[in-house]
Amino acid sequence: MFRAGETRQKKLNLLKQLPSEIHTSSVPSPSSEGRELSYGLEFINNLSKSTATSLKRFMYTKNNCDFKIISKNLDDDINIDELAKLVSVTTEDGEFFKDWLSCYVTDASAETITPAYNDTILNHDLKLEFLQPKLNIFCTSNHIRLISIRSHHVVLRCKLKKKLSKFTTKDGGNTTSHLCDVKNCLRPEHLIIENMAMNGSRLACPGVILILQNQEPNTPKKIMQIKPCQHGINRRNASGNFLKFSCRKIQVMIEDADTIEYIKKLV
Repeated sequence: MFRAGETRQKKLNLLKQLPSEIHTSSVPSPSSEGRELSYGLEFINNLSKSTATSLKRFMYTKNNCDFKIISKNLDDDINIDELAKLVSVTTEDGEFFKDWLSCYVTDASAETITPAYNDTILNHDLKLEFLQPKLNIFCTSNHIRLISIRSHHVVLRCKLKKKLSKFTTKDGGNTTSHLCDVKNCLRPEHLIIENMAMNGSRLACPGVILILQNQEPNTPKKIMQIKPCQHGINRRNASGNFLKFSCRKIQVMIEDADTIEYIKKLV
C-alpha cells in the first residue's frame, strides 16, 4: 500500500507502473498440508448444508468474530471515518466501501503481522449435539481422535452449497483465495476458489482505486470514479460486477488534470 506523506505525483507515477494485464507466473509450492487437513475436508464434504451452517455459526461464536477493516488494506491517505463519510456519484459511497473492505476476524488477531489460518479442532470434548454423532463415526472409522479443519473451508462449503474439491498448492491447481489477503478472515464475500497462480498474483495488487474530488471545507470528499482492480475486471463470471472479485484493498487519489488523464488511459 502507498504510505502517507507521499506526494500526489509520486503516487501517480507508481500507479502508472501497474500492469494492464495479470501475470500469473509460477508460485513456489509450499510443502504438503498432510493427511490431517484432507481428513478435515472429507469430513466437511460429508456434512449436510444445515449441519455445515450450524458449524459455521459455532466457529463464529467460538472465535468471537467481528467486522474490522485491516489497516494494511486501506490507503494511509484516508482513515476509516473519512472513508465512511465519502459521498459518491454512484450508489457505491463511503458506507458501501467500508462494508466492502471489512473482514470478519477475531479482534485479537486482526492486526497480526503474519496471521495464521484459523483452524478449528473437532473432538469428543466439544459435545456439539448437531455434530457429535457424525464426528464420532468419522473418527472411529478412520482410527483418529480428532479432526483439524480450516475454518474458512466450512464457510466456503456453506457459501458454494456444494462439496469442495481437493485443494492443492501446485501450479494449475485450485486453492482458497482470500480477496482481502487476510488468512484468518472468515467473511464469505472475501472467499473464493481460484488457481494458485491467480491467488499468488493478488499479493502485489494495489486493489481498487477511488478518484476523489475535494468539496467545500468541512464537507466529505466525493467519489467521482471507481477503478476496480484487474482481477475483478478480468474475472470471467463477474457479469459486470467487477468489485465483487476485486482485491479488497483501497487506494485513493484526488481528482486533477493528471489523474483524469491517467484514468482515461485505463479505460
